Amino acid sequence: MLSDINFTLTAEAVSTIKNLAWPAVALICFFSVRKPLVDLIKRLTKVNIAGNSIEANQPQAIQNTGKELTISNVDKELSYFSQEAVTQFDSYVKNESKFMELATDADKIDRLLKYSTIIYIKSTFESIYSVIFGSQIQLLQRLNSFPEETYESLERFYKSGFPDKDYSYDNYLLFLYKYNLIIDNNGKIHITIMGVDFLKFIVANNKSIEKPN
Repeated sequence: MLSDINFTLTAEAVSTIKNLAWPAVALICFFSVRKPLVDLIKRLTKVNIAGNSIEANQPQAIQNTGKELTISNVDKELSYFSQEAVTQFDSYVKNESKFMELATDADKIDRLLKYSTIIYIKSTFESIYSVIFGSQIQLLQRLNSFPEETYESLERFYKSGFPDKDYSYDNYLLFLYKYNLIIDNNGKIHITIMGVDFLKFIVANNKSIEKPN
């Protein structure tokens, strides 16, 4: 329940957002553009992409349908956090984004929307990274260098990580399809623009591709 969230949990979520390179913007920026932080914090462990929810467990993510989260009134969402935290992050956003120095309301909103877009992209990729298998990242790298592979030729990545076959190859690929990282075009499997951007995110944030399966 949201009412059970205390400041310790909030601090951990904020710490996660700090690692996404825009520390002070994340909290109040989302409120300012009608995207409550509660929604964002949920998405750090459960992200919705095209109707699909990423969860902490990949097989579970494959099974779930991923319903959209309902966004509540901004003031109601703010009430879940202490006034001290809200005031502190409000000042961070104003100081770092400089949006208050812009001449028009339209320019201010545009600045905040850009910040929120960056946070949303990074939190989405962070959530994907938290559940993706290392061999799936290597598969994406292969497709990025050799754009045309087939269902059969890519199975070697699956076999290298799942010798006991406790997780099917179809589900292994379905995860990548479901989150728009790969696409099938007449029997040829290609990496998507989203998949390329995800690889850029891994490199830019010095994340390891040697993740366990």
